[in-house]
Amino acid sequence: TEAELNAAIAAVNAAGAGTHTITLTADVTLTNPTTALNNPAATQLILDGDGHTIDGDGHGPILRVEAGTTARVRDVTLTGGQADTGAAIFNGGALTVENSTLSGNSAAASGGGIHSAGDVTILGSRLDGNTAGSGGAVALTTAAITATLIIRNTTIANNTAQVTGGGVAVLSSTGCAAEFTANNTIVQGNHAPG
Repeated sequence: TEAELNAAIAAVNAAGAGTHTITLTADVTLTNPTTALNNPAATQLILDGDGHTIDGDGHGPILRVEAGTTARVRDVTLTGGQADTGAAIFNGGALTVENSTLSGNSAAASGGGIHSAGDVTILGSRLDGNTAGSGGAVALTTAAITATLIIRNTTIANNTAQVTGGGVAVLSSTGCAAEFTANNTIVQGNHAPG
């Protein structure tokens, strides 16, 4: 349930060093954004969806990764998230999304699927039908840091941005660096005026 998911996140946040895993056993529909993943002492926090769905039901970000935290989200569908930035996932740390689907999420400003202010890697996933002001599927922004976006074996399709980057927007502030790499990735049917 939503309450059990938030309790599990609180537990891994308090668990200290090591790798800590949460495994979903059912689909979850949210009534609020989930508790943020926040354990900088951990090697990695893993959310294993085990094929299940987290439906934001108009709330978001569905998942939030705080600065200094390393997180892996795998085998899950994130849908129905709505937020200003990062409707499905807002990443301030180091994030890997693996074998997952992010679809039908909407951000007013940036990152319909993912907004990242830190490093993000997307592997074997599908980002489809998300919307945002910039970066319909993914927005990477850098301010006072260097951040990387790596996408491999992934489909980014049918996403929309109102300003720029229908699929992906990489926005780097003056004096900062951003690096974007894509391999074996399909980018199609995304739309933006800029």
